[in-house]
Amino acid sequence: MYDVKIYGRTGCPHCFFTERKMQDVKDAMVTVIHDNQQVKDVAKEHNTDELPIVMIDGAYYNFLQAKEWVEKHI
Repeated sequence: MYDVKIYGRTGCPHCFFTERKMQDVKDAMVTVIHDNQQVKDVAKEHNTDELPIVMIDGAYYNFLQAKEWVEKHI
């Protein structure tokens, strides 16, 4: 089982796309986080302002990396 956390904002098209595609991964337990402070903290920790921020089993993925990961796992 993959532990997937998606940090994003409501209304963000890449965030919505990532959330929808992650639901297609059978072995993924997906948690979506829209809390502004948590999103800011994780963004600062990973020195990015790009959303969504995707954490898969503790590893950081940007939008394109997460998209590639999903394509390999569905």
